[in-house]
Amino acid sequence: MNKLIPLIGVQCLAAAVAIVDAVSTQSSALSSFNFDPIFVYPVLNTIFLLPAALGVGYTSARAFNSSGLIGLQLMGLGAMALLLSSLSAWAGVGSGALVARPQDVSFYYSIQVLFGGFTGGILQLAGAVLAFRESKVKPELRRIAMFGSYSTVILVGVAITAAAGRGLTDSIFSSSPQTGSLGTAVIAAAGLTYAITTAFFGWLYLNSRSDILYWNMIALLLVTMSSVIVFLSQTPGDIFSWIYRGVTIVYAGAFFNAVLSSRTHHEGRTLETNENMWALEPTA
Repeated sequence: MNKLIPLIGVQCLAAAVAIVDAVSTQSSALSSFNFDPIFVYPVLNTIFLLPAALGVGYTSARAFNSSGLIGLQLMGLGAMALLLSSLSAWAGVGSGALVARPQDVSFYYSIQVLFGGFTGGILQLAGAVLAFRESKVKPELRRIAMFGSYSTVILVGVAITAAAGRGLTDSIFSSSPQTGSLGTAVIAAAGLTYAITTAFFGWLYLNSRSDILYWNMIALLLVTMSSVIVFLSQTPGDIFSWIYRGVTIVYAGAFFNAVLSSRTHHEGRTLETNENMWALEPTA
């Protein structure tokens, strides 16, 4: 596939968001649009985001185990945190309500922004830098490092979930993620982190032409865009929240394409394992 097509698609998406934003201020029908059956979004996340998360997690763990590049492990954990955090949308389904309750909205935004966005973004950036520096773990310590990194991220996720479940984050994310200056700062910091990582991946891709780097770059570019779209959404179910939800499905597909690229052959070059993420080496 021509690699310009996804980039053109991202540009078209940005233009479409700008047009919808301009039109919604003039159209009462568009500005008042709200469709949010409580089970639809969790089902979509489970169908599209969960397989991508598992694929990324498996591939990055296998790559780290074979290469020792700790950056690959952290990048995989970052993508998993981002993708799995969307499953917090299931929190409101058990309430029996037809639309999400305020406490369910706060819980979802807390997990999505604090764990998926902020924690995932930090892991992605740190992983990219460490992989570029080729920081390796000795073979005898790889299982320990893998266990430690997974355990740490799980503990962070559990801590954020517990805090959100007890309502400790309600004042930050009450009805929308941008409520309050702290919520805005967290989203902005996460978006900036993804933007920096995207630019870093773009620079690396220009030097290596690696398919894996390319699809990771596209995925993170879409994640960065989703951080901007969040600021345009006012309530769950409005037009911008659905644009955001569509973008999450697309970037899950981009992450999954990165996984598939680790096993494909292209123009006489191959990457038999995910050991070297930064270049596809010529084969004999």
